[in-house]
Amino acid sequence: MNPKSTYIELLRIAADFSEDEINTIKKCIEVKKYAKGELLLREGEYSDTIIYISEGLLREFYYTPPEGATETVYLNDFESIYEDDTYTSWIMAEGNFVYNVRSFLENTPSKCYIKAEEDSVVITMPKTDLDFLLGIMPQGRKILGLFYEKALIEYERRLELLREKDTLIRYQKFIELYPHLHQRISLKKIATYLNISPRHLSRIRALPIKK
Repeated sequence: MNPKSTYIELLRIAADFSEDEINTIKKCIEVKKYAKGELLLREGEYSDTIIYISEGLLREFYYTPPEGATETVYLNDFESIYEDDTYTSWIMAEGNFVYNVRSFLENTPSKCYIKAEEDSVVITMPKTDLDFLLGIMPQGRKILGLFYEKALIEYERRLELLREKDTLIRYQKFIELYPHLHQRISLKKIATYLNISPRHLSRIRALPIKK
């Protein structure tokens, strides 16, 4: 099944759209490919597109200049020199919708970046087209509900992990929630997602599993 067909089938779960409505939705989405390391969103840009991951892995992160820095630095696609000063907000794989929530909802510049951690295939729907669908389709709100529901679930999962004081259990819960992610992304990026130092995370990974 091609990416657009998979996407449409997912929307059909949310609502019983007619064939005419489905054809209209198809005109509002586009398949795009991003190479590993390419940025889909930069700090200062507006997150005005709902992105669905068909293949690959995306990460949202923010950049904090090192202590003593006197100027603002904006990262470009291949400036990996700054990776040690980035902190992960979320990591998403296939089947997820992604966007910078605050920028999207408040129509403000993003304070974060979204980057392809693997070669990725995504489906995009601009906010303007989403607004168009909401205006002409009674069931369009169910699409919006699907997008927001996914974001809220991931937000709550992150909070659940950070509320766990035992860092070993925090890491184990991460593996349970996202069993394949730890094999697809660096230890440093997982550590910043879990608010654990990379050195400490490396150490606790070798400890026996807690029941």
